Amino acid sequence: LIKSPNRGLTELRQAIASYLGRSSGITVKPEQIIIGSGAEYLYSLIAQLLGSDRKFALENPSYDKIRRVYEANGVECDMLKMGHDGIKTAELEKTEATVLHITPFNSFPSGVTASASKRSEYINWAKKRGAYIIEDNYDSELTVSKKNVDTVFSLTKDCPVIYLNTFSETVAP
Repeated sequence: LIKSPNRGLTELRQAIASYLGRSSGITVKPEQIIIGSGAEYLYSLIAQLLGSDRKFALENPSYDKIRRVYEANGVECDMLKMGHDGIKTAELEKTEATVLHITPFNSFPSGVTASASKRSEYINWAKKRGAYIIEDNYDSELTVSKKNVDTVFSLTKDCPVIYLNTFSETVAP
């Protein structure tokens, strides 16, 4: 019942950073972690942080609220068709986007999981363009009960990746 500090609880961010390192190979400093009241809120913050002058590329099909939140923040979205293992290569090559929003594990509503080679393709695409990747790992709940597959974030050290995850199943809504 005590108001949290404006920058959030350091102990909570430390615990999340420690867990991400153990479970997903994600090395991150606690001060790099931003906690928000839901993914949609964080999509809005990302749009504001990266700026509405950038074009964002999203999976097609994808969770419709992602596109709606970005567009509400003035972002132009390019919808890229999915194949059996992620976004089709031809779609990546033709987009002029400088931000790629992906849900590489069990993408909604297609259920597609990006293969290891497809995740590497996303990284190479972003490096070549000087682009950002937003890795929305919504369906891979932070839990001690399973080992996550290598995230795009954990596979690169020289490509800017913003990693999103939720506690929707482990913390009451």
